[in-house]
Amino acid sequence: MKLSVLPLCLLLTQPLRAGQFEDGLAAREHGDYAQALALWGELARQQHAAAMYSLGLMHAEGHGVARNDAEALKWYRQAVTKRHAPAQYAMARLYEQGRGVPKSQSSAMKWYRLAGQQGHIAAQLALGLIYDEGRGVPQNGWQAEKWYRLAAEKGEATAQMRLGLLYSQGRGISRDDVQAYMWLSLASAAGHANAAKQRDAISAQMTGEQRVEAEKLANAWSLIRARAIARCRAANLPPSSC
Repeated sequence: MKLSVLPLCLLLTQPLRAGQFEDGLAAREHGDYAQALALWGELARQQHAAAMYSLGLMHAEGHGVARNDAEALKWYRQAVTKRHAPAQYAMARLYEQGRGVPKSQSSAMKWYRLAGQQGHIAAQLALGLIYDEGRGVPQNGWQAEKWYRLAAEKGEATAQMRLGLLYSQGRGISRDDVQAYMWLSLASAAGHANAAKQRDAISAQMTGEQRVEAEKLANAWSLIRARAIARCRAANLPPSSC
């Protein structure tokens, strides 16, 4: 769908608006990539981190411009100087895949960790998977549990599923069927397709008391999470930030 685009010269003479970044988001959602690029380009020249990241994403995905990983990397590098977590995650992906840069698992880990430490859920999940599967690093159940849990606590269904499996199998950590049942139940409630089957397999090995305890833990977690999300909505914040 093509929408009218304001001439760039007019955009450059207009003062920056509080909602200019959001206007760029709306333009992108409607397929008006030229308008989004113009709006974000102006903001990026004012050192707006999210605009820099968004320009990188447009080049990485080929929206409104030819796909260009080197150009994407340029914008991501500017955004990460502002400690922008999504840009840090994007940098990690480029290094892990070898797009625009030599493939480097150590560099990918560096950027995943920086993003994860700022609460970026996808980065936390990625770190959990890397340590769990030993992708370029020695397998480390403790580190996998740490990063899975951070993402799982924010409601990330895959992290909840993987955390439950980690506890059920005792890979590098102590086996804990109660914790496994709890996290697999939560993953199932969040819509993970295989979680209920895995939970039921563990349930067959548990006592009635253990199942009751696990269900109480899952219910308590769900209540706490629901309250956190309600507070976020009241403060006009995304649920993932709470």
